[in-house]
Amino acid sequence: MRDGSKTAPILIAAVGNLLAGEDGIGPRVAAELSRRQLPGVQVIDLATSPSGLLDVLDERDVLILIDAIYSGGAPVESLLVCPWAGAAAQLAAGCRVSTHGLSIANQLELAETLGRLPPRVWLVGVTARQFELGSGDEVAL
Repeated sequence: MRDGSKTAPILIAAVGNLLAGEDGIGPRVAAELSRRQLPGVQVIDLATSPSGLLDVLDERDVLILIDAIYSGGAPVESLLVCPWAGAAAQLAAGCRVSTHGLSIANQLELAETLGRLPPRVWLVGVTARQFELGSGDEVAL
């Protein structure tokens, strides 16, 4: 952090669109975690702009990314938790554009190339099926 205060070692970054049904799970989780004020943890809501991630990675030990993912037949509201190292190849081979216009995979690859990726990175996906703008569907926390 540039104001002289110590950077929280754990960064939780959520991505999602509150106006697009279950895609709003990331911002909802971020709001709840922020409310809890967990020691040593900074929570940010990147909304639909994962490009802001690079600006907040310095001096982190852990990065946890939270986003809604297509269920692909898995029960809705299931969690998929995996280390970035295990997901990188799959994400690189798949679609490079997300519903947010920029790929989180691209942001993480760039951070890794620049030497700014924290040593431990986890992806937390909450399975969903409704991503339509204005759908009004909500995932209960």
